[in-house]
Amino acid sequence: FGGLAFEIARKIRVPADERPGLDSYSRALGYGGAVGAVLLVLLAGVLIQALLLHRLGARPWPYILLAGLYVGTALVYGWGLRRPAARTLRLAELLTSLFMLSSYV
Repeated sequence: FGGLAFEIARKIRVPADERPGLDSYSRALGYGGAVGAVLLVLLAGVLIQALLLHRLGARPWPYILLAGLYVGTALVYGWGLRRPAARTLRLAELLTSLFMLSSYV
């Protein structure tokens, strides 16, 4: 799920940065729809990772790390919805990539 979320995240553009002829998820789903898609895919990934961690008998810190990363990412995307800016999207993309990396550890 991390890879899919990253793929969507890297192809979201603020409305002012959309370019004719260049496909993006924000063009196909709308800006809010693309952000919602990333957060939904990330949430699915968090739930799957939590299930796997539970089956492994993990201590609380990985759950806290996952939850914190998701909440932080959601807050950045929420800020980006209120005030669209390319810089905010790049930060959200970075957080999404950290989620992807955490799923491989």
